[in-house]
Formats: sequence, structure tokens, C-alpha cells
Amino acid sequence: MANLKKIFKDIEALRAQISSYTKPFEGNDCSDGKSAQAARVERAANDLEFFARTYFPHYIKSPSSKLHKYLSARYMELVRSSAEHNGGSATPGGKEVDAAPRGNAKSTWTTLILPMWVTAFNLRNFVLIVSDTMSQSEDFISFIKAELESNERLNQDFPNITGEGKTWRADTLITKNGVKIRGVGAGQKLRGMRHGSRRPDLVICDDLENDEAVMSVEQRRKLEDWFFKALMKIGQKDTIYIVVGTVLHYDSLLSKLFKKPGWRGKKFKAIMRYSESKRWEEWENIFSAGSAPSGITKSTALNEPDEKETAETMADAYFNRHRDEMLADVDVLWPEVEDYYYLMKMRVSEGPAYFDSEKQNEPINPDDCLFSEHWIQYFDDASEPKNVPLYGVVDPSMGKKSKRHDPSAIICGRFSNGILYVTIADIERRHPDRIIEDILTYHRKERFQVFGVESVQFQEFFKDTLIKEAHRQNLTLNVTEIRSSADKLLRIQTLQPWIKNGWIRFKKSQRTLIEQLIRYPLYDHDDGPDALEMLKSLVEHNNLTADYETIAGRESVFKGKGSY
Repeated sequence: MANLKKIFKDIEALRAQISSYTKPFEGNDCSDGKSAQAARVERAANDLEFFARTYFPHYIKSPSSKLHKYLSARYMELVRSSAEHNGGSATPGGKEVDAAPRGNAKSTWTTLILPMWVTAFNLRNFVLIVSDTMSQSEDFISFIKAELESNERLNQDFPNITGEGKTWRADTLITKNGVKIRGVGAGQKLRGMRHGSRRPDLVICDDLENDEAVMSVEQRRKLEDWFFKALMKIGQKDTIYIVVGTVLHYDSLLSKLFKKPGWRGKKFKAIMRYSESKRWEEWENIFSAGSAPSGITKSTALNEPDEKETAETMADAYFNRHRDEMLADVDVLWPEVEDYYYLMKMRVSEGPAYFDSEKQNEPINPDDCLFSEHWIQYFDDASEPKNVPLYGVVDPSMGKKSKRHDPSAIICGRFSNGILYVTIADIERRHPDRIIEDILTYHRKERFQVFGVESVQFQEFFKDTLIKEAHRQNLTLNVTEIRSSADKLLRIQTLQPWIKNGWIRFKKSQRTLIEQLIRYPLYDHDDGPDALEMLKSLVEHNNLTADYETIAGRESVFKGKGSY
């Protein structure tokens, strides 16, 4: 009873909000002789976004995102083409699948705005709304009923649909103009579902999968069977199927629909283009309390609320100092609601795995990745070996076939007692002269025993330029040329036993490198793993007396050595 009272209280609050936001329009005449109402209705019939903003201002308060503009245009295209088919001039029905980040109003546009639009203009006869549970679907129905009962603008322009209709149940309604809207839960029996002689001609599926069930192979198969054997069989020739959700698992139904023939759609990401600035790595270390105040350890800072607040304040100050550089060339889906800085904070606070699934629609299949996050072992300054030679390599990412404009990677480390300690992992998009200057800056701080440069096509010129610049600055830099003849994937695979057995160890601040490793080969960039393999091979080549067995079958990648 308490739950029912809360539901009714919430609905009453919603009705009051609807009424306060949708006061009737004033003024009746337009300059072209049409009434303002007629012009408004005519435009709403041909512009779903205008319809949404005009009649649902209590929902549509911010500028539309790229997602909303796409959904608006695509839904109109689907409905109009199917409606025209009934007159004999277009292809019937359609199948649309779209993945949207959580919290981006996909449900508002798909389960409220779209059903209200097709009802207002009598473009569909029977709308079926399907969600994970019956309760969720009934919520969608209750929101529609609240609009029909309380939205004064709808009542002003579409009096033939507003008010209580012929049927007015928790899961089903039939509007005054005869449109049936029903809600069902995933897995529910669907046989015999009709509106008079008509089957559903618009089927909307919103968040069919939940966080818990999608992790079960059995539950995923069960939902998939029901979807194709039951839900996809209830329609007719002109039925439109729309499936929206967030990709919660790489083997989810939503993920599979993108690969099915006959389905169209898009995956939307909250962050459409990441910053290339390496200042974000430093910012993340500060935000994660990696740079806690003197006398406070990282573990203490992470567990004490006051220190968390201090770390966030420090991170905010750092961001504000470098805002322009850190936001250069970034692109987000809905900047007015989820700006880049807000999203990056979420990514760190909730973890990349969660963020990639919930906000980027890119859940990682661990079986497709070479390295497990659980394998990564760390070291700190206190455990870093002293008086041990420093080795370094660079992957300049010049002259390769990649079209991604990859960043360059400078990876350095020490080799002691069979362990490679990665001391520097500098991965950033930069001009070749900046790469050279950064290498020489590291070299001034501590001389490299040997420095390896990948030599591929135009990168040979880079090696020669590096040597000449070192000489010009009166620096002695022992440069060796690395020719990577083997397939990149096969070379990077040789890192597996090293990382799994803890023979390569990292600093916690090296987040970009670690992220590239645990998502390889699915990540957009692989410069870090590629350079790390070069460093591993370099220390192997220069430490032939190591007290462990090298990986069997490793082919040397060194074809020559030059020094200056």
C-alpha cells in the first residue's frame, strides 16, 4: 500500500508540473493569414523536434544533442515512409536499433515523444512499448496518461486525443481518436495481441536488458529467444520495430542487433573525441589523490572524505590553469548537459570499464584482449632499483599506414634481477621536433644506457635527426635502430608472460599505457604496447646474462646498431 501511495503521489506531482509548464498559447493570427494554431500544428506534423519542444517543455529544457536530432529525424523517416506505403508508394515497416549513453534522454524521446506524436497525427494504430519489466513499461504508460490528462497545450491543439480515453488501465490505454498504446515486460506472452483487426504497427523496445541479467549467459539466450521467436512475430507488414538501450555487455541482444541484416542504427558515445593532451594523466593522478598533501599517503587520501575533497579541489585548480590545452579538439555528445570535464571526472570516479559500457557503449570482452587488468603489478619510488642503467625507446608514429594520427610513445625503464621497471611512459600526440626535445630532456636528467628508435620508412629520417640534434646540443646519446620485421600483434603477444608473471612492473601514474594494454587490440591506439615491446626486446638484447629464460622462439628484431 505504501508503494502505491508513493506512485500516486509522484504521478500527482508530475501532473502539477505538466500543468504549470504547458499553459495554453496566446494569440491566434499569423502574418500569412493562417491562425497561429494551424501553423503550429502544421509545423509539428513535419518536425518532431519542434513538436517535442512546443508541447513538452517540462521535459525538453536543454538544447538538443546530436542523439536527439538523429532520433527525431530517423523516427519521422520511419513513420512517414511506412505511412506512405499504406498508400502504395514506399517500403513498409522498418527495423531501427540505437545505443545511447545512460542519462541522455533516449527514453523521453522514444517512449514518450514518439508515441505522443504518432497519436496526435493518427500515424499508427497500435503502439506496443516493451521494457525489461512490466513495472517499467507501466511507468511509461503512466507518463503518457499524465500528459493526455494534464497537458494544456496538447488539449488546446489536439483535443481529439486528450482526456481519459475508451480504455484507461495501468498497462493499456486507447485514446479518444482510437490509438491503442500498451506496455509489456520482456519475456511476457504476446500471442493474440490485437487492436480490432490490427496487430501492433509500432513496437518500441527501451532497455530490454538489465545490469544483472545481462551478465548471465542463460538469461541472455532466454531474452534473445523470446525477442526473435515471440516479439518479432507479433507485427504485420508495415510494423516498425525500434530498439534503444545502452550496450551493457559485448554479447548482449542490443550488441547483436547491430550485426543483424535488415537492422539500421547508430551507437552514440558521450565522448566523441578525447583530448590528446597528456595533462589529463597528471590531472587524473591529482584527482585520484596521487598527489596528496605532504604527510598523507595515497591510501589515506583515498579513504578520508576530507582528503578526497582536497584532491578534487587540487584537480579542479589544475584543470582551470590548463583548461584551453586540456579541452583542445574534444567533442562530446551533449555539451550543454554533460561537458567534457564532467565526463572525465565520472570516468575516473566510476572506472573506465563502467564508463566505456554505460557512456561509450563499448563494453570490453576480456576474451578479446591480450592482457588482464589483474596481471598488472606496480612499484613505487622506494622499490625502484638504484644504480641500474636506464634504457629508453620511442615509437614516433611517423610514416606508418595508420590513418588515426596516432600519438608518439616514449617508454623508459630499468632492468634488475629479471624485472623490467617501467619508469617513464610518455604517450602524447606531438610534432617530431617536440618528440626529439622530450627525449633529450629525459636524457639530460639521466643518461640512457641505450636508446632505441623504431625505424620504419620515414622514421629512419627521424633517427638521423635525433642523433644530429643530440650532437648539436653536446649530448652523447647511444642510439640503436630497431627494425620491427615481425607482425605487430605477434610481437606484442610476447609481452603476455612478462606482464602476467610480474616481470614487467608499472607505476600507477602510467594510466594511458596501462589502459592501452588492458584493451589491446581493441583500443584505438596501440603505441604504448608497441613501444613497451621494443623496450622489452632492447633490455633482453643488452642483458644476455639475465637469470631467467627468455621467451622461446623470440626472433631478434635488431638489424643494426648506430650510436652517437
